[in-house]
Amino acid sequence: MPRLLEHSIKRRFAPFFLSLALLFPSAALAGGIDLDGTPLVTSEGEEVRFSSELFSAPATVLSFTFSGCRSSCPVSDVVMSQIAEKVQAQSLDLALVTVTIDPLNDTPDVLIRHRDKYGFPATQTWRWLTGHPDDIANVLQRLGMTAGPLDDHPSFFLVVGRGGVSAESLLEETATPETIIETAQAMAAGIAH
Repeated sequence: MPRLLEHSIKRRFAPFFLSLALLFPSAALAGGIDLDGTPLVTSEGEEVRFSSELFSAPATVLSFTFSGCRSSCPVSDVVMSQIAEKVQAQSLDLALVTVTIDPLNDTPDVLIRHRDKYGFPATQTWRWLTGHPDDIANVLQRLGMTAGPLDDHPSFFLVVGRGGVSAESLLEETATPETIIETAQAMAAGIAH
């Protein structure tokens, strides 16, 4: 997505982002993430578990999306794409995970088409996840994503430490690829951010 369009989207939805800032302040998630082994499916059809294995990199950047979203998801997808490009160009030891919030429609094939439609890089370090609706609901709840209408969901990134033992949320409207990578590298190095 061209930079001008990205800024236009952010400006257009600034009041929405401001209301989220009041509801979801950037914060460390005490005790990390409650990993329970819930089965998930990658866009390539591989089964993975919501477990420490999913977060085996020194740090993982996690985002949320759904292919039919026309509000905040395109912005977070672009940010993740920029992070993926920097991870690849700089050989950073970070993983990326994007979880759909619409598993009824976002099958593995739909996630691949969504990724390809926007030219997002298909890398080994960026996994797109879906699954059974009950499993996705469980995972989203464990990640702090509140239930509600698809077009009215919070927009934030999570930076998760190895094994899910630590996590920090970053609001989409204030996070840049650089600040997210900086947070991930600090987490990977064991430095409080």
